[in-house]
Amino acid sequence: MGSTIEEVNDAHHLLADILPFEVEDPHKLTFFNIELTEDHVITSIPTPYWIDKYEVSNTQYRQCILMGVCIPARFYPPDDTYPITNITRVQAAQYCEWRGGQLPSEVEWEYAARGPDRLIYPWGTTIDANLANFSVSDESISTQLAPIDSYINGVSWVGAHHISGNVSEWTRSVLTAYPYDANQAEISLDSTHNIIFRGGSFVEDKVYLRTAWRGISHGGTGLETIGFRCVYPDNIEDLSLNLDTLPTAPDKTINTFTISEESSEDSQMRTVYWDVSGIDHVTLEIRAFASYQRPQIQTVMTYNDLPNSGQQEITLPNVPSTIYLIVDPFIVASQSPNSSRLLQSHVKNK
Repeated sequence: MGSTIEEVNDAHHLLADILPFEVEDPHKLTFFNIELTEDHVITSIPTPYWIDKYEVSNTQYRQCILMGVCIPARFYPPDDTYPITNITRVQAAQYCEWRGGQLPSEVEWEYAARGPDRLIYPWGTTIDANLANFSVSDESISTQLAPIDSYINGVSWVGAHHISGNVSEWTRSVLTAYPYDANQAEISLDSTHNIIFRGGSFVEDKVYLRTAWRGISHGGTGLETIGFRCVYPDNIEDLSLNLDTLPTAPDKTINTFTISEESSEDSQMRTVYWDVSGIDHVTLEIRAFASYQRPQIQTVMTYNDLPNSGQQEITLPNVPSTIYLIVDPFIVASQSPNSSRLLQSHVKNK
């Protein structure tokens, strides 16, 4: 657990191309303070446990909803193989309890990601775009999730996929300074204050994918950058799920979803055009990518209860953003007006 001064120095040298200070800068320790420790090096786990090989998927979570246990997410990822997001820490914990497990503690998560060799990344000491789903640079911000079984070259030493990157992951631990008793850092199911999440996501750079990095969020807020996986006692016998009957996305066809070119008079004004067969109403939502130390996606504007065909003038924020076409509660398509390419084309026709 945590990073020694020597490990912080090593991390800084590795990440010097994107960190905003020099190696000798004392602000470096402030940046890494949340993970800094001299007396809390844990290289083994006293109690064996199982951890999910993959992040919990959209399909798996919706099965829990069908069973009357889990609370529906605000929005669902557009593909069954994507990790479930937009759920709170409480929702994630309820799902794990239904499966016979619980959310991992910080200690359990970090050991599964880092191992006894205290790896910088789950797979080793270097990182590139073939190993994890993350934002490679400020100029090429990823706005797209990946299937839970993708990036097979970036699994951890225990075989866990996407334990860094794709989505960050809730833990059952609350922020506590190192050194600490891991049991004292765990919290009750209904707690939401200063919850630790780990792993970095598809909108973040390589700093946040390090196995020692600690993120903090209000556990009562679901974000599209945070998912989860579960841990189980080593004597559990059956982790199988009956996935025969699942809710499906609406039966629809997306005929048109385009955004006008920028105007010479006002570069932030655009017109969105859409036409969707098979449904009555759609929602348009503008989400912006903002960053203050840690990147975050924020909803800027929502246009509800629009007809299935039409156009809407919008004003874009002055930061990279994406426009989503939503057929409640599924995101069915999205485009980035800040780029000439389609960042996502999530069309699911049944």
